[in-house]
Amino acid sequence: MATTPLLMAGLSVLILGDSHMAHPHRLSEPLYETMTAEGASVYIEAACGNNASSYIEGGEPTNCSVEATPKEKPAFKLVPHGKPSESIQALLAKYHPNLVVIILGDAMGGYTNDDATFPRSWIWDQASTIAEQIKSGGASCIWVGPPYGQDKSIFPKTPHKVERLDALLKNVVTPCYYVTSLMMGKPGEFETEDGAHFATVNGRSPGYDHWSKYIMTVVNYGVTHFIKH
Repeated sequence: MATTPLLMAGLSVLILGDSHMAHPHRLSEPLYETMTAEGASVYIEAACGNNASSYIEGGEPTNCSVEATPKEKPAFKLVPHGKPSESIQALLAKYHPNLVVIILGDAMGGYTNDDATFPRSWIWDQASTIAEQIKSGGASCIWVGPPYGQDKSIFPKTPHKVERLDALLKNVVTPCYYVTSLMMGKPGEFETEDGAHFATVNGRSPGYDHWSKYIMTVVNYGVTHFIKH
């Protein structure tokens, strides 16, 4: 009996991210497991506080990070063992991915800024630079923007502030394919710990479970329609 080919068979995927990836029970484990089950070779390089500039020149030492390879499941390194991220050019040379999935936004979102001081030019410069570097390296790229959160003291992530970041990223990450995460849920639908990070209870997070499935839906669409492998 013939078997159905795995959707991501032969695809090498590099996932870059921030604290949404760099802690257990968030995005790294479900994305790694699902992509691997679909036939991909998955690499993860993420660290707390990362933004686009962290992958242009390489990041500073952090208090939490995660790495994964096809042979090693996500390994989380928390205080004091977090490692700085390598530059995207170094990572492309190291892993030779067909596809780079970027899950960045909250650490560069300017949520404490009003519209007058929103760092639009800085975000534009950093996001467009890394997107062009990925294109120059010959890989396809999907950029996943941040979802709605809550207005809390650490991250005052109001709907307006997330929407202004989403609108900017959508216009500046070309040639990456931009994916808005605002469609995955309504503002405040999922409880957060601090405004940005979805709450985890007994090792499970409804917010991260839902977001990881949403990300896989759009990644699979990209694999089917425009990513060569």
